[in-house]
Amino acid sequence: MTRTKRMASTSLQTSLAENPAELPNTREIDPENTTGFADLVITGARIFTLEPATPWASAIALKGEKIVYVGDDDGATALIGADTRHILLSSDVILPAFIDSHTHPVTATQTGPILELPPGAAPHEIIEAVANYAKAHPELSCIKGRAWDIDAFGLEGPNKELLDQAVSDRPVLLLDSSGHSQWLNSKALEQMNVSAATPDPVPNVSVFVRDSDGSPTGWAKEAALWFHTEQLDIPTKLDGENLLGFLTYLRALGVTSVYDAGIELLDVAIRNDEAYEILSRFDREGRLPIRYFGSLVVHSPVQLAGAVDEFKRLRERYSGHRLKFNSVKLFLDGVSEIGTARLLAPYEGQPDNYGLTTISREELDGLLAELHAEQIDFHVHTIGDGAVRLVLDAVEALRERVGEPATQITMAHVELVDPADMHRFKSLGIYVNHTPHWNGGYFRGQERTLGPERAKRTNQLASLIATGAVVALSSDITEGPEWETDRANPYLGIHIGHNRREPGTALDAAAFPPVDEKADLVDLLAGYTINGAMQLRVDDDLGSLTVGKIADFQILDKDIFEVPADEIYKVYPKAVFMDGQLVAGSLAGAE
Repeated sequence: MTRTKRMASTSLQTSLAENPAELPNTREIDPENTTGFADLVITGARIFTLEPATPWASAIALKGEKIVYVGDDDGATALIGADTRHILLSSDVILPAFIDSHTHPVTATQTGPILELPPGAAPHEIIEAVANYAKAHPELSCIKGRAWDIDAFGLEGPNKELLDQAVSDRPVLLLDSSGHSQWLNSKALEQMNVSAATPDPVPNVSVFVRDSDGSPTGWAKEAALWFHTEQLDIPTKLDGENLLGFLTYLRALGVTSVYDAGIELLDVAIRNDEAYEILSRFDREGRLPIRYFGSLVVHSPVQLAGAVDEFKRLRERYSGHRLKFNSVKLFLDGVSEIGTARLLAPYEGQPDNYGLTTISREELDGLLAELHAEQIDFHVHTIGDGAVRLVLDAVEALRERVGEPATQITMAHVELVDPADMHRFKSLGIYVNHTPHWNGGYFRGQERTLGPERAKRTNQLASLIATGAVVALSSDITEGPEWETDRANPYLGIHIGHNRREPGTALDAAAFPPVDEKADLVDLLAGYTINGAMQLRVDDDLGSLTVGKIADFQILDKDIFEVPADEIYKVYPKAVFMDGQLVAGSLAGAE
């Protein structure tokens, strides 16, 4: 799909400074609506369209799945016929439906026995919890748990001998609080045949941390375990009905489209075909509740040669009505908390450690060229400022070779950006994907590994938006507890992105640094709507409310523009429409 526009959020911000009631309404009628009447007309609303030229309206009309009118109430009444449903609201706010443009529904909905460790538990408390859980579950051949605090073990990390004190007769694997490493006991390493002679899948990124003699300590970083999971009987499995439940939950929150940024992750035993076969069946049966954009994930150089062909196979085999395939996803680096993100300067107290990338610049150039030739989009995990610059340089070189690339590039996370690189996203046409619910201090540990100066420059959301780059927003949840604690809720993300504080934190309390990176409400709404649609190349159909687009929208129970800043997370859609149909909530006259 050809790019036709870029988000002009400054015009939308200007519009909010005025009284919406005094703004001129647009009167647009779809010329293809030959009957002259709509199926549904809603009047008396406050519609924030996310269209810069006409940001406010009071009425919207639908015919089938499409919007045929957006404007004032008087113009809408002309579309009311004998069979038209008419809903009169009392200044209820209507927004476009949300798009979660980077998350992991499959991994977040695994089911099965899992040990939930106490938050912030000390090492001895973890060992006690594991031992008690093992005694209570003698039937389990492998014990899985989450999530130990990486700050509890220092730079050396945990070791297998300590975990062996809890359980020594069967494998144990425990996921850390960053989501990017695992703690294994000796039995798990033995069962996976991991020893001093086992090469690391991606040196200095996906690795088994080792003692001086080369023996694995029991701390596995990034996707090292992913290459060995077939040897373990990991107890958590894919549950299709649980996945449906999660997608239905998202829809009730106003989310009608998601991008799955990867299924085959870390300690996950689920494979692409298993998940996409289930999703495809739900799609064929008409049970897939939202639009689902899949991907293929690349963790290491060994996957590069067949990545494009494998992506095309998945797309050809499983694409359907609501299930589509968007891009190849690459983990270029890891995370700074465990020293696997690629930096421009060494880690704090580690003068020889800059972190590394999973593939080289030459390999990245080759992948970009192949994706460009195949017109496949590229979604790349970049945390450290070194990884960010590597992608920026590679895209700049690609543009010098081919002009405007046929592959659209989205850089996810960009947690640490060198000030000299901040302007380059817009100039290179690169999309940024950011997760605002991290901006209240959700992850900890950067201060220890980055040092105070760099730690205070992480997650600069407002600065990224101010450059004019297209910034799409997402939840990026990977585990069940994140769903259960509402971390996938876009209104929670908007709340934290706007306040840089977790809900329940007083507004006079210190915000998460950098405190001047609180994002504007309108920019956050754009990130969850039109900018997400642009990232997924569906902005001709979704992301804003204008004539000709698909009628995906939500009617709120509170005015998000008027609620106190510390209550944004309490906003909830009382009705959600998708494809012109009421799919969640209720509304008098709409059933």
